[in-house]
Amino acid sequence: MNVLLLGPTRSSFVKTDIKILSAMCRLERLDTSMGRGAQGGIKLIGITLKTIVKMFSCDVVYIWFADFYSLIPAIFGKILHKRVIVIAGGFDVGYIPELNYGARARKMRWFCVKNTFKYCSLILPVSQHAMRELDWLTERKHAPATMVYNGIDVSLFHTRIKDIDVKKIALTVSQADTVVEYIRKGIDSFIAAAKEAQDITFQVAGLTDAALQRAKQDSAGMNNVEIIKGPIAYSELPAYYYNAVAYCQFSLEETFGMAVVESMLCGCIPIVSAHGALPELVGDSGYIANDHIPFSDVITEAFQRNELFDCSKTRKQAEQFSIERRAERLKEVFSGIFK
Repeated sequence: MNVLLLGPTRSSFVKTDIKILSAMCRLERLDTSMGRGAQGGIKLIGITLKTIVKMFSCDVVYIWFADFYSLIPAIFGKILHKRVIVIAGGFDVGYIPELNYGARARKMRWFCVKNTFKYCSLILPVSQHAMRELDWLTERKHAPATMVYNGIDVSLFHTRIKDIDVKKIALTVSQADTVVEYIRKGIDSFIAAAKEAQDITFQVAGLTDAALQRAKQDSAGMNNVEIIKGPIAYSELPAYYYNAVAYCQFSLEETFGMAVVESMLCGCIPIVSAHGALPELVGDSGYIANDHIPFSDVITEAFQRNELFDCSKTRKQAEQFSIERRAERLKEVFSGIFK
């Protein structure tokens, strides 16, 4: 079986699927990272032309995210009788109108996204939340869909028991580079919580550009906030997780949350907002903060009860999202479409 994969191939979650699919079939990949403006438009034309040519020799087109580059392959898949699988789990099914965030908020982009979902063969949302958003945004006018959670290489992250006498650190990690992403990821709420919990060190790691500048402004004069400039290599992340007592993610919208699961594997207490897929990831193994209780109160309680925290329970919860489980589900999907 020949599979053509389209997606941002440098992303950790796409690399995971490349590893899985390479063991299942003959895989060819095409990076869809385009950038913005005129240069992005030129790259899009090149990606589209290359995709059309390569589709004649493949059996399946496997696309990470519905976007500008996915519509033509979805339509050509119908014409050429090729299976086109789309992974839904990002800007395509995320939507915060107040921030003008999500494909739904952009007329032309949404045209490409909704019609990709309509004409492709199968959609694989990365969480139950992503599935619900897909149904809601398209009014259920989409191709067949089945949920398959993202996969993480569990072997890269080892649980370490946290010494309750070491520096009390609450960590959040984000690759945000814009103010919109900064707000969507809840970094502003994380820093605001630091004002009310002065005995805890709040670390923000990975921000760049406008998001980094906003974090510095919001935390000005706060001695218990540490801003660690990004980008941070994926291989360097475990060191940050190991040093932190708790990992916080207060996103307004999140279709999965890789860093939450990774931190859980490393023994961090997960403290998340009640938005998006975050409650699915944490389950009953951590803290889910609703909008009626200040985040600072939840963080303070988590640190006070740190010695009662069962990191083995948290790791067991996180292992549900292993690369092995995703591989099993993808094998089932591919077996099913070729019956």
